Amino acid sequence: IKLNESDLSVSGRVEGLNTKPQWDITFRTKGFDTNYAFAFYPSIRNTLPKDTAFSGMMGMDVVSKGNMDNLKATGTIEMKDVDLQYGKTFHKSRQTPCQISFNATKSGEDIQLNPFALTIHTLSLKTSGSVNGFSNPRFDLLIDANNSEIQGWDAMVPALKEYDAEGNFAFKTSIKGPLNDASINLQFSVPKIALKIAKPEEKNQATPAQKIVIEAMEMQVQAEKKDDAIKANGSLAVKKGEVQASPFEKMQAQFDFQNDTLNVRGLQVHIFQGDISMDSTIDTKKFQWSAKPVIKGIQVSEAMDNFTSYKGIFKGLFSGTFSANSVEEDGKKSSISASGSFQLDKGELLNLTLV
Repeated sequence: IKLNESDLSVSGRVEGLNTKPQWDITFRTKGFDTNYAFAFYPSIRNTLPKDTAFSGMMGMDVVSKGNMDNLKATGTIEMKDVDLQYGKTFHKSRQTPCQISFNATKSGEDIQLNPFALTIHTLSLKTSGSVNGFSNPRFDLLIDANNSEIQGWDAMVPALKEYDAEGNFAFKTSIKGPLNDASINLQFSVPKIALKIAKPEEKNQATPAQKIVIEAMEMQVQAEKKDDAIKANGSLAVKKGEVQASPFEKMQAQFDFQNDTLNVRGLQVHIFQGDISMDSTIDTKKFQWSAKPVIKGIQVSEAMDNFTSYKGIFKGLFSGTFSANSVEEDGKKSSISASGSFQLDKGELLNLTLV
């Protein structure tokens, strides 16, 4: 079949037209205009987010066997020449590698994936498991992403451009239950990643951004979603890294999230040749926070020279215990309120004139 520039090839066999049809059909195309998918199945467009648009030619090689009650389908869909865009959030241009492959069986209202795989740019995502029911589907899925390079993703996700990120990552996650009562288990690992972060007040200036390097990071999250409520808890561990030329190591923390509040417990990190520990609470809805840091024996000159504008003033070992929180002033700006005590051992005051 030829439709303008689209060539389609259909071959196979259909039996039992008067009873329950059985078929074994192969569908192939090397250049299928995506607009025809909407022409043949208008409902597809209604299921997509409003800001989604795509165009171009895709290839398919699909084999379907069985009937409507018991069906097996295998195949690949090549989307390298498809331009896919979701508002200003995501844009896959043509020539960016993108392919879908699947091996699925349907028995009644149960679908088994063995697996469903999506490859786009450097990411290879495999999903296996089952989906039970159509009206209120229940999921039992395992999603696995291999060690993926982050380079080049800023071309597709504009929000990543300012970070100039490089490195790789991997994750595994399981999803169980219906959408209104699901449990999720996530394991996220980063062998090494480097990115740059500008301070909010410096984004429009020519000030060099802070460079952050993270190595051997492991994060685990267990989450539950009931209707619109989300509860989660997890842990974070980083073997070593660097923040603005200041190396750190042995970072770890526990955290939980409920009712729009993120609690971070037992954050510990070895940095500036000393140790910092902290508990904190963040209201993600109001953007308010409070923290209780404990500092033991850090080199104050390194901390102040790298992270403040007060350079070359102090030397020595700094220790202290503080309570701090954000204070909203006019709904837009906020300040910091802090109290505590500190000690400076082997201290020196440098370049200081008392008047």
